[in-house]
Amino acid sequence: MTFARPDPLSALGTPSGIPSWVSSVRGETLEDVAFFAGAALSHLHLVLGSAEVPRALLRDRLGLRAAEACVAFSGRPERAAELRDAIHLLRPGDLPGPAGETCLEWRRAAEWPLSVKALARALPGIEPGQIATWLDAGRGAPVTRAAMVLEAVQSDAPRAPALVLADAALAQALGWPHLVPLLAAGLKRADLRKQGDDLRLACHRALIGSVSGAGRLSADL
Repeated sequence: MTFARPDPLSALGTPSGIPSWVSSVRGETLEDVAFFAGAALSHLHLVLGSAEVPRALLRDRLGLRAAEACVAFSGRPERAAELRDAIHLLRPGDLPGPAGETCLEWRRAAEWPLSVKALARALPGIEPGQIATWLDAGRGAPVTRAAMVLEAVQSDAPRAPALVLADAALAQALGWPHLVPLLAAGLKRADLRKQGDDLRLACHRALIGSVSGAGRLSADL
């Protein structure tokens, strides 16, 4: 599924205006939550199509949030400020450390136009063929595809950046030219141990919250 070319956001009032009926969803069934997640992603598609939104900066800020979440999932103490310093204060020849490398992965993955080749450059140590295989593991609607890729990567290589590849699968399915970091900031650590429909439900719920945050961030920027 891909979304049609968006109209200007002027008709929507503000670029961050995620409808309250979406952001306050309390649905319990997979079908209900999937509907609201689809509505949120549809609105974000309009935001990303607005000339008023600095898309590259928005993706970079969302990547920092995603990196912070992934570092926390791994049990490390670094937060956004430390991650920013780990990247911006690097000198030639310095190593960023595990937390800094996580931040670099997200930054590179969101910066370059989405492709298997670009993901391989952003994720050193993972062969392009393996990335393509994982991305092909997803089937069905966009969020379902992302959840299936997340589950496949975690099953095959628990230390691989599964959430980066899940967001890549989501962007591919939606027809977005760049990866937009969304899932990591909305998921909980316990969600990453889920499988099947439980993981799909967690991903849909995560996107409702993270898209609302992305909308607010786009207005600030």
